[in-house]
Amino acid sequence: MGCENCKNGSGQVYSIIEKTPGGLRTKFVSREVALASGAYCEKHDIPHTIFDWGEKGACVMCVDEMVRENEYRAIDLLSIFLDNLPILEFARLLERFKAIQEIVADSNETCLLRALAVRAKCVDLTIDKVMEQVIEAQSVDIILPCDY
Repeated sequence: MGCENCKNGSGQVYSIIEKTPGGLRTKFVSREVALASGAYCEKHDIPHTIFDWGEKGACVMCVDEMVRENEYRAIDLLSIFLDNLPILEFARLLERFKAIQEIVADSNETCLLRALAVRAKCVDLTIDKVMEQVIEAQSVDIILPCDY
């Protein structure tokens, strides 16, 4: 099996997930094509996970790193949202976190950091910039996944 893009039959192939009009599709490509697609993490040598935002998804290990790097700010970030969002939006956020916490044992603060980090990595922004967007929109929609 070779690369689906460049038809290079030699060497290792990498799986990436791409968005198509009909949904998601796994594609097998050369390393060069995987890296050029933006849907593969060179640092961690893994394909990106597709989230609701952005065409290329994000590396879950890079998301985890961003969460760890910002843990010291978690309580302050949640407090900023409490002070700057309509109470119903803040309540929606906590409601979604409750559903997440049925699966993983994360605090509200960690759930917020992860939501911000996923969005930030998917659209190449910082956590602070994503926070600004949420506050400006007065809606948590941009950091919560769609209801399926």
